[in-house]
Amino acid sequence: MLNKSEFDKQLEKYYSDDNVFGVILVGSSSHYYKDSNSDYDIEIIVNNEYYKQIKNKKLIIRDHKTKLEVLFLSFLNFESKINSVLDINHWPYVKGKILYDKNGSISNAIKKISKMENDLSHRIKLTYFEFIMLKSKIRRILDTGEELNLRLTSSQLAIIASKMFFLIQKQWPPIIYWTAQNFQYLVDEEQAFKYLLLQVFNDPSIKNIEKLQNGIEMQLQRFGYDFWCDKETLISDISSDEYICIREKYSFF
Repeated sequence: MLNKSEFDKQLEKYYSDDNVFGVILVGSSSHYYKDSNSDYDIEIIVNNEYYKQIKNKKLIIRDHKTKLEVLFLSFLNFESKINSVLDINHWPYVKGKILYDKNGSISNAIKKISKMENDLSHRIKLTYFEFIMLKSKIRRILDTGEELNLRLTSSQLAIIASKMFFLIQKQWPPIIYWTAQNFQYLVDEEQAFKYLLLQVFNDPSIKNIEKLQNGIEMQLQRFGYDFWCDKETLISDISSDEYICIREKYSFF
């Protein structure tokens, strides 16, 4: 793996380029779980005019020897992540490390990208609603005995539950294959919740799903959400015109 001096040496040409606004380390190497197999995922934020000149050229550079993977983004593209509804456009920057910031614009943008406020309570309510809807679908699938549908639906239910657990604690849900590691960033009980998820994967029975649901509801109550207590009102709220935009943005269905 690269040591710090070698790492900086590989990137210093970008630090001195007038077209570069910033250099950011993202991916597993920006987290505590970096290991010998981790790549160094680097984003180079360049001015918009320069990006137009290079966008038809190679925008991703991979160096297998040094494990450097460099992606070029225009500042316009980078700044657009602030209002993106995709978790992947927010989560990497929460723990991302700014290696170079020409004029402070990168730091300011990352603060806004990392912030989780917009639509949060609405999204949590929608996600919980989708959880209980999938639970009812799984109940019907268990009656028909269709194994493939059962596995696919229960997997989707577990993914929804996982995302909701992060949202409840005001954290952006991570990429799926780093979920287990990111559970350690959550407040308390992450091991118990991981166990409940694995139980649903191993045995997608209503009994195990209800245990998972109880775990979710305990967390909702802990963080001040009580909408789950009245399922009829919840369904009515999600079906209202107010939630049309929220469903279009965040729905799994």
